[in-house]
Amino acid sequence: GERGARVMRGWLKFAFIALLALLATPQCRADEHEMPDFKTMKIKELKAILADRGRECRGCAEKADYVAMAADVWSLPIVEKPASGDETKEKPAEPDLNDADQERIRRMMDEMQNGPRPTGDPERDAILRKLHSSGIKFSGGEGMPLDQLRNLEKAMGNIKTNKRDGGDDEL
Repeated sequence: GERGARVMRGWLKFAFIALLALLATPQCRADEHEMPDFKTMKIKELKAILADRGRECRGCAEKADYVAMAADVWSLPIVEKPASGDETKEKPAEPDLNDADQERIRRMMDEMQNGPRPTGDPERDAILRKLHSSGIKFSGGEGMPLDQLRNLEKAMGNIKTNKRDGGDDEL
């Protein structure tokens, strides 16, 4: 009897308070979870959406590209960024040059500055010296086929160089 009525009133009070709490809680609006209108956003904002999700729009040339990609990644979770100070910029790797590579580079630079080294082939040496003296400086001529060197000499012989005010050669 009476005990059952008291329990029932207790449950009703509890249900009433719970109902009030639910009604008092702000409701999530449906549009908060809907996709924004990316077309109205600035490219900077679209890039931020992509960056927040760890993405980058490589090859994007127009705003429409950013709009499309932002729509594609919108549902992805936002990626946490490392705390300030945790970021370490990677230095470019130093080239791993052995002694032979370093010697080859030194020899190439020397040839470009001081002229070609004798190869033992008088015709090749004459062509390389002529090209170098006319301002055509390159390395590796000793390995070029002789007919290519002759063609280069012939082609470059048809191009006149002019000095202007003591400046560099002009083709």
